[in-house]
Amino acid sequence: MNDNFGNLKINVSLDIREIIELDISKGVLTSNLVFGAKWYDINLAWNKTLKGNISRVTIKASAIWHPIIQICNSVTGKSKFDEDKKVTVRHDGIVFLYTEKIFHTYCKINMEKYPFDAHMCHLEICMEEKTRSEAVISSCTYDLGPQNEFHEWEFLFSNSTESKFTATAVIRAKRKITLVTVTKVIPVIMLTILILAVYLLPAESGEKVSYAVTLFLSNIVLLSEASQLMSNNSRTFSIYLVYLLFLTTISGFSCFASIISTNKVKITKISPEPSTSQRKTCIRESPDEENTQGKFADVFKRMIRGGKKYIFFSVTIMSLLLIIIFGLLM
Repeated sequence: MNDNFGNLKINVSLDIREIIELDISKGVLTSNLVFGAKWYDINLAWNKTLKGNISRVTIKASAIWHPIIQICNSVTGKSKFDEDKKVTVRHDGIVFLYTEKIFHTYCKINMEKYPFDAHMCHLEICMEEKTRSEAVISSCTYDLGPQNEFHEWEFLFSNSTESKFTATAVIRAKRKITLVTVTKVIPVIMLTILILAVYLLPAESGEKVSYAVTLFLSNIVLLSEASQLMSNNSRTFSIYLVYLLFLTTISGFSCFASIISTNKVKITKISPEPSTSQRKTCIRESPDEENTQGKFADVFKRMIRGGKKYIFFSVTIMSLLLIIIFGLLM
């Protein structure tokens, strides 16, 4: 069949037999595809009663005219029909041409909500330039058959678009929530709590600085591993990675603050204390009531300082956890 401009109408089909792998670091989807074309050629029609009741024949594609249809977004270059491929011609002039190959196609990687991310993979069929003056794509059918069970990914057919010379099928790859996914979140939450717990340790304890430095180094290791897993092809920033950078900054400041507070305690211990006679004199000169009031005031001040630390600690943890949950689930 021809359109109003005399161009041959081509019916294109795409059968996704198997999705083999999705490599998010490279942004490549590996799949086994069967794509084909069907068209009507009046020059190839015959009367089967005059030809010994032969209803169809199989010949090489190079022996007849055929549209050059290809996968346009292939990593290895535009993949088209092999000239040695067999085509089936029916007596009524309908021609069928199919090919089955393993294709590596590009995907749009979006790491914004990692590790709860989803990516869009396009399978684009197009006509070669020299064929566009002779034929157009009339329709395109897609079939996403039963896929192998992936432990990490769930593949769903999203939508399709068609034009005169191109047809695109969009497959959505969504990461499943598994134990592996949870292990990406739990260490970050625990590391957040431990880093903020540095401010609760008294400066008199000798392990405050070493504790803060250990957490800082642990955070750097986690950050480096996460950055290696992230794709450089992502079009948006990862909330997960940004949060780890923010956490690394907090951890670095906690190390610096721990060093300063520990140094102040050492200076206080080194400073000379008043003699025993002076302390006794002061005690004799100070009334008992004033001493009692001073002790209560010191205790009250310590309670307020301790309460402020716990309130700051609790509010900070809750805020950070809400940021994580809100950012990942939006």
